[in-house]
Amino acid sequence: RGGGRVVASSEDAPTFSAAAFQAAAAAAAAAGSSGGIGTAASTGPHSAALISTLAEVLKPMLEAIRDDVRCEVQEAQCALLEQSFRLNETLRQDVEALRKEVQTLRGELQVLRQ
Repeated sequence: RGGGRVVASSEDAPTFSAAAFQAAAAAAAAAGSSGGIGTAASTGPHSAALISTLAEVLKPMLEAIRDDVRCEVQEAQCALLEQSFRLNETLRQDVEALRKEVQTLRGELQVLRQ
């Protein structure tokens, strides 16, 4: 895997139907005419319709974001595993080199003792 980050193009972005946007706009208009969003009057049925419609419209976008985050996490995990493997291999090689050096030094010490 490459170390770079993959950036999605606009072609990869989720698409939403015009009908869903019109429904959301209609629900927003209805909520706005019934007392406005964020007011005490916005707790009525129009507000519930707006919330429901917005939830449906935003669901594909949230799923796409969730998938993107999941992919980024998997890429990061793969990068960490690869780094761990390389470090482990380097450490193993260093330990092997030290073992050989210790063996050589023990042989030289035995020669000096004789």
